[in-house]
Amino acid sequence: MGTAVDHSVMSTEPRTLPELLRLLGVNDEPVAKQWEPITTWLAENQASPQLWMSLLANGYGLLLEQMIPTFHRPIPHRRITTASGTKETLLI
Repeated sequence: MGTAVDHSVMSTEPRTLPELLRLLGVNDEPVAKQWEPITTWLAENQASPQLWMSLLANGYGLLLEQMIPTFHRPIPHRRITTASGTKETLLI
């Protein structure tokens, strides 16, 4: 017996910038009009690592660092495997 899942309910936790823009209703607005709703949402919610990477990949990294320097941003790491072993480095 399976569990019923309602697929019509959209998660309120966006994982990508396009999902966040749709949630905020500003996906068709120019970037200048998207920035304020994005920063308001980020101030009231904790972004997932996937959303952070999407924001950074879509060019919002510098604006985020300038506007919200103390924001709870997950620090991305890169795992490097070489013949001498594996190590992690920060990507900041």
